[in-house]
Amino acid sequence: MFKYSNVDYACLSEKGNVKLSNEDAACIIRNKSGDILMVVADGIGGQNRSDYASKMVIDYFSSVFQKKNSFFNNFFAKRWLTSQIKKVNKIIFQLSKKSKIYYGMGTTVVVALIRKNKIIIINVGDSRAYLFDSHTNTLCLLSKDHDFLSASNVLKNKSDSEKEKYKNVILNAIGVYSYIDPYCNVIKADKFQLLLCSDGLTKTIEESEIINILSKKSSAAFITRDLINSANKNGGIDNISVAYCFRG
Repeated sequence: MFKYSNVDYACLSEKGNVKLSNEDAACIIRNKSGDILMVVADGIGGQNRSDYASKMVIDYFSSVFQKKNSFFNNFFAKRWLTSQIKKVNKIIFQLSKKSKIYYGMGTTVVVALIRKNKIIIINVGDSRAYLFDSHTNTLCLLSKDHDFLSASNVLKNKSDSEKEKYKNVILNAIGVYSYIDPYCNVIKADKFQLLLCSDGLTKTIEESEIINILSKKSSAAFITRDLINSANKNGGIDNISVAYCFRG
């Protein structure tokens, strides 16, 4: 019932045109049951070793998911995912407190667990997950931004220049605080196009351009490359990471 003949996925992460190093990371893993885990992490710019924080998140999820052969049901899958994101936060937070080298390091993360006909999304920070509807040519945001701009009612009526000052102020991040409050979303989807990305993509190219690329019905490898190329052509002002999965 849940076997799909056409599944294609790919991920890509690059430093962009301006930053000297890449503090982003991304991965896609498939376990023995055929469940797929997609992860994008964006190290918080300017903090000590935030590139290491994002890599730690990727390595952690890669390790624990490969050991997890199956889930009893979606409830336990969601609980497992929430537990793991809290565990990796504790690991990175404790490391940052033990060493001056890692002090203050942190990262955003967005994770998608694709299990049978359900997609479980969990995120901390402002990295995003989108579901693309090819019938209506629309993007549906599945994650929730944890930044000051999204959370503040005070800034809603402010000018764009005033909002610009706060757009990178993250309120929830992995490794920065001992306690995190991840956002979780569960949707039903049999056939889909799912995109995870860091803000290096969404703050560089318009949503209409993302839609145009996803509409091309190309391979996952081509789509991830096309998205990053478009971001670089529009300035590439930040690191850019994307993870994409098509199931038809």
